[in-house]
Amino acid sequence: ALFPPVWRVRFARADARAALAQGDLTGADARVRLALQENVDPYEQLATRLVQARVLQKEGHTDRALRMYQAIATAPAEYLSAPALLRATQIQLQTGKITSPKSRSATAQKSATAIGTRTTSWNSATIFAPLRSDGPATSGHHA
Repeated sequence: ALFPPVWRVRFARADARAALAQGDLTGADARVRLALQENVDPYEQLATRLVQARVLQKEGHTDRALRMYQAIATAPAEYLSAPALLRATQIQLQTGKITSPKSRSATAQKSATAIGTRTTSWNSATIFAPLRSDGPATSGHHA
């Protein structure tokens, strides 16, 4: 082996992403499996599992992909947990397991109108203002 395990994993994972982008799910799965055979740190393994979950999602195994995304979303590294949380949320919205704030707001307004009360719609700038920082958020890691 010319390269250390961590680089073999990263090359295989990059190859899996490229195969995904081309719609080659079999090739992507093969590269993910190759990457998972190496003994690397947990963050590298989770980055590979994130690609594996995407392959599963593209193959139509949304329940299994959702479980993987939800597990990865608990990782203490935002560069892993953020995309996993995004994908998990997208699957839950698509499958009706959760509803969007917009649809909840519309339902609440219809209900309030029906009983004659007034509602106010939420403002994303107000909700997300406490989450913003003065500078760009960086994790120091890149997948």
